[in-house]
Amino acid sequence: LTQFHQSNNEPCRSAFPQPDPTLQSLFQSTAVRSGLTALPALSFVVPAILEALKSSSRYVDLTEVVPGEADLYCARYLKQHGGVVFTSDSDLLVHDLGSKGAVSFFSDIESTGDTSAVLRSQIFQPATISDRLALPKSHGLHSLAFEIVTDAHGTFPKLVKQAQDLKAITDHRQMYDEFLKEYTSLPVESELPSESLETLRVLQYLDPRTSEYVLHFASLARTAGQPLVSGKTASCSPHVFLPFLLDCPVRTNAWEVSTATRQLAYGLLNIIVPTSEHATSVFEHRRQMEKSGGRELMLPKVSDIPEACIAILQTFEDLKKKRPNFTQTQIWIAFAVHQDIEWSLANSKTASSQLFLQRMAYPKISDPSGYFGWDIVQFFAQLQGSLYSFRILQQITSLVFSTGPKTFIPEAVHCLNSLLSSVPSFVDYPDLGTASSIVRKSDGSKFLTNLKDVMKVLNYLSPAPARGPSKSMKSLKKKRKREQAASESPAGKAKSSNPFALLETD
Repeated sequence: LTQFHQSNNEPCRSAFPQPDPTLQSLFQSTAVRSGLTALPALSFVVPAILEALKSSSRYVDLTEVVPGEADLYCARYLKQHGGVVFTSDSDLLVHDLGSKGAVSFFSDIESTGDTSAVLRSQIFQPATISDRLALPKSHGLHSLAFEIVTDAHGTFPKLVKQAQDLKAITDHRQMYDEFLKEYTSLPVESELPSESLETLRVLQYLDPRTSEYVLHFASLARTAGQPLVSGKTASCSPHVFLPFLLDCPVRTNAWEVSTATRQLAYGLLNIIVPTSEHATSVFEHRRQMEKSGGRELMLPKVSDIPEACIAILQTFEDLKKKRPNFTQTQIWIAFAVHQDIEWSLANSKTASSQLFLQRMAYPKISDPSGYFGWDIVQFFAQLQGSLYSFRILQQITSLVFSTGPKTFIPEAVHCLNSLLSSVPSFVDYPDLGTASSIVRKSDGSKFLTNLKDVMKVLNYLSPAPARGPSKSMKSLKKKRKREQAASESPAGKAKSSNPFALLETD
């Protein structure tokens, strides 16, 4: 992203390409143009695909997000039922897949190219491979894999002979035991208490990044059926790795304006986990120019959580009263703009939403042959960061609501959980395609009209510069004062213009 920014003062044309609704072949030999690989992958491509699968009647019961690496769960299934797993990771061959388990690699899939549209691929059965290489049945491919680890430059015939004799395993027994831990089979699934089933269902719906955070807590990890992630003790502050946003690398990180929302989300888990597991802070990893231990964020006390929830409920209701004609999605987008303005006022900066309106008024932008500047890129990155922070909050409140007696959960959390059910899906996130639609005076023009409308409302919903940030922001900012020194280096609905809109179709 930094290299792309240095090479492009104006990152993309106003005529931002629209997704082609024509179905494309997934398995073809055509190379991807280098211009399409200059930027990192789309920010939310993995959770967007999961969301589409979960909303599909065909795939909803077949899709599950598992804690930890998927390899162990695939291996357990194949050992019990047989079958083929498609993957790009050859490590799966080393797992115990049973006598009928097999692996096929995406790179080996090819289309026949005729009207029958048949796909062909090689399959690899570890049990058969082990027999053909005459490896010891007690160790199978583990012996060969360990030889490769200890002697990366050995020839294949040499490594096979050493594996047959268990040479490396005999010489480095302790190292082999450590190596084997990664491939130890999961136990057969056991029955969970009925009160844990609802929690497990919610855990299986979490986005991977949210799941990583949740599984730092021992009690929730046990419900999910696995030990603590990375072996950390409950007393350690969890680390959260946010998805990469395509923002301007020399501006304040686009995640910054919605930090308070995520702090509330992280703190909510203290309501349901044992006191011994309570977290007082998290280390949040965003875009970073160099190695970093993450930025420490202090979490609200459990007693402060109802007030923070009420602040969100009130802001949403205020926006809804002022613009009753807005859909729920448009209100959430307005809320994201509200966060942008509130943060900008608190930090004496010009709001990205204001810069966006100014840039869209430029004659150069109005011309479809013109270019979008980085201010426009930053605006949409901040909107998406805010909407995704609401998504994190929605998923964690659902988890809180599914765990334990409801009487112990504050009423404000109940109300917030209900409200957050209307948080937009990825296909409704505004993006550069929305700006392009504005230039073409198509569907995006409604977005621009609504944004101007929201800006007028926020002039009196948001505090004036002299008054500073709102009470809810101030209460969390006080807790963040001591972390500022550890701060990172600077570094309307138009579905047709959103790259995730194609995921709506089964």
